[in-house]
Amino acid sequence: MYKTQAKILRVMTRATRILEYALCVMVVIGVVLSFPDLFKYLVNIVFHTRDASYTLFSEFLRHTLLLVAGIELIVMLITHSNQALLTLILFVIARKMLVYADGMTDILVGSIAMAIIFSVLKFLLDDEKMLASYDRIYSAAIPLNKLRIEHNITLPKEEEVHTLGGLIYHLSKAKGDELTENSSFEAGDYTLTVISMVDGVIKQVRIDRHEQYSK
Repeated sequence: MYKTQAKILRVMTRATRILEYALCVMVVIGVVLSFPDLFKYLVNIVFHTRDASYTLFSEFLRHTLLLVAGIELIVMLITHSNQALLTLILFVIARKMLVYADGMTDILVGSIAMAIIFSVLKFLLDDEKMLASYDRIYSAAIPLNKLRIEHNITLPKEEEVHTLGGLIYHLSKAKGDELTENSSFEAGDYTLTVISMVDGVIKQVRIDRHEQYSK
């Protein structure tokens, strides 16, 4: 039963990623097609009066920041990174402050929100324990003994395999599957899913206990 549920989860995960990539392509097309409008704003700013130019420049900023938010949305969908999500929120707040803020209250609230995001980016995103407790994502470099002692996760031991990433590579080789992002492997009572890779090297892995699938 657990294997069937894990297989269904893998299929759903891959289908979700395909849909996300499709959305990314559509957003990219929308961003590219919107670029000519920026040049139209610049031309209108040059050939209009000062009062009209101020309004047009506000529209120019609004349009530019919206495109930037679109680009950051693409990054977030591709990487599933908490940092990308916070960066996207940061640009949305900046757009609100620069274009729509009507008084000091809006500016103050926006500044506080940005300060909180900067604090999270600086102090929390590199905290592996915080990341693990939030979305069950672990560094591939974490030793298997540390997983067992600090996180109460006991994975099968293989000869000469000492890290989570090493176990993933071993399981991939034994299974004969190509190792890519979103690849999933069964390991005892757990399903291991590759979340991110850089130049073929595993960086982050999500660990799901089978009991979670039966709920």
